[in-house]
Amino acid sequence: MVCTMRLGCHILFILLLLAILAGNIYPANASGVVILDNHSSYIALSGALHVVGEVNNTGVSNANNVVISVTYYDVDDRVIASGSSSVLQEILLPGMKAPFNAVLTGSPVVQQVDRYELEVSFSETDKVLNRTLVVQSYSFLSNITGSFHVVAEVKNNGTAISNATNAVTTCYDSSGTVVAAKQSQLMNLNPGQTAYFDMTIDQPQSTKITSYEVSAISNEAIIIPEFSSALMILLVGCLLALMISRMKKDSYHSIIRTR
Repeated sequence: MVCTMRLGCHILFILLLLAILAGNIYPANASGVVILDNHSSYIALSGALHVVGEVNNTGVSNANNVVISVTYYDVDDRVIASGSSSVLQEILLPGMKAPFNAVLTGSPVVQQVDRYELEVSFSETDKVLNRTLVVQSYSFLSNITGSFHVVAEVKNNGTAISNATNAVTTCYDSSGTVVAAKQSQLMNLNPGQTAYFDMTIDQPQSTKITSYEVSAISNEAIIIPEFSSALMILLVGCLLALMISRMKKDSYHSIIRTR
């Protein structure tokens, strides 16, 4: 029985490691940066049309100057507008995702949009970012304004100044579709310094949010990878199972010795 439980724990540890690897390693692809199919659009209270989504660097090199080009069509499939927008992160490491928020203004044109098409362009860079930024976040929905607030606590754990530090949040609905994306203001962080960034998502998107992700980046640094809450639960569960198996093993040995 003890051997079976120990074997089960070993299997859990292996599964945990595989889950961690699966969540942080992406297959290399020569295409470099791709647009994920979880994008969406909405009209804000200001009357502007927002197209929000994510890109993923599936290549093997760091990518920068990532730009999303949007072409807008009316119901007759005629091009009525076009525009471009940079993703909300200057540099994408291999396997990294970043959101975008392309905005179209002008009431007559916005009301005529029936669909849109997206294209992505990017460059490669040899610039190296230090993984010295630590991020913790919490969120709340304002009962007064109906806005969804994501507050990111960003700390510079490095030994050098972190210039133009900012936080980025990507918000999802229950199906994993991006419903909002926001970038904070820029701030320089000295070594050991902590800053708070409040990113506000207004209605109508605020009521659609069921989950979100937060990242941070600066001219020199990027976030230190963190375990997700699900992986932490698995880890704690596995450690508890290992402790129980050791306790039962010790009890079993004690019974044998008293005979």
